[in-house]
Amino acid sequence: MAKRSKKNKNSKKYYYAFIAVVLILVIIVAIIDYNFGLGIVKWDKVFQKESKTSESYESVEVDEIGNLKITFIDVGQGDAILINFPDGKNMLVDAGENCADVLDEYLTVNGEKLVLDYVVATHTDSDHIGEMDYVYENYQVNYSYRPYVKYSGDYTFGGAFSNAGYHPKSTATYGDYLKGVENEGTPNVFFTDDSDFHVSVTAEDKQIDYSVDFIMPYAKTVEGFKDFTDSNDFSSVMIVEFAGVKIMLTGDMEKDAEKLFTEYYASNTGEVAKLDCDVLKVAHHGSATSSTMSFLNLIKPEYSVISCGVCHGTYMHPRAEALDNLTAVGSSIYRTDLQGTVTLVVTTSGEITFTTQTHEYDELLYKDAYEIEDLKDEIKNFKENL
Repeated sequence: MAKRSKKNKNSKKYYYAFIAVVLILVIIVAIIDYNFGLGIVKWDKVFQKESKTSESYESVEVDEIGNLKITFIDVGQGDAILINFPDGKNMLVDAGENCADVLDEYLTVNGEKLVLDYVVATHTDSDHIGEMDYVYENYQVNYSYRPYVKYSGDYTFGGAFSNAGYHPKSTATYGDYLKGVENEGTPNVFFTDDSDFHVSVTAEDKQIDYSVDFIMPYAKTVEGFKDFTDSNDFSSVMIVEFAGVKIMLTGDMEKDAEKLFTEYYASNTGEVAKLDCDVLKVAHHGSATSSTMSFLNLIKPEYSVISCGVCHGTYMHPRAEALDNLTAVGSSIYRTDLQGTVTLVVTTSGEITFTTQTHEYDELLYKDAYEIEDLKDEIKNFKENL
């Protein structure tokens, strides 16, 4: 019998090694495809604004259907919004900064910490996610949504969720938030048009629905996000609907994002009706870089809520431009800097009620930050004693 040469043995060894490498690569690609399924893979399809095929539908039976309650928590300069749905589930949208004690006040009921069924980090700015790591450490979170922004710091995260995305600005605060998500082990997705969910709530012979619709940020493909230069461009824009009432939450979206938004709906007029919102959480704390007339004329908010601090530092929110535009579309204004925490309740019959911590400074609601700057210490002291 002829002996195989050493060369033939080596050739066969290299062949098997090559096959092994190919198999490993196939497995890796499959894993990435699975992990990115709610992120990168779908973004290319989702942001072509095709019909939503993966919106989540759920039916829930309860003893009693509650109201929809949205609490715009006064966290100073920043956003933190708690949504209590009529089936008892809870969503936290942003978590402010340096305000853990304030969050505890609203996230604890009768001595029991709320279960946060959904937590949304609208974008990476610290005045929106500064306390997110605290939230994940101290509360049960069942589901997480975050922007398509990659963390570029030193910490190494596991899985595609933390490592994918573009990063116009990636901060240590954002890294702390991602650590919290990872440590919690919660299911998590990038918010996209396919992140929407619709819940039908039934109690005996009564039935009512609510929904959450993620409609921004908008880019035709994932590659389009390379053109975004500011973290605010990645802010989630959501419409919460219940009993025929629509509430839009806007993060810190600015003029460029508003322009994309209005241009899209200008060419898709059949979808404009869904934008006619009753309540608007004003973008970017009422800054001069948001709340353009073209955007507000689409939304037509009857009520607007501005979350901001009392003449905070160099920001000086809100600005006259935003206030004037909101007034021009006939919107009534609520402000956390002057009124403290603002609470919205929508009943099952669609009745809208707002309550605030104080009405002491209501005469200043349409004054910009510069006009009330001399009163800032008085306002701060008054609110501390509420």
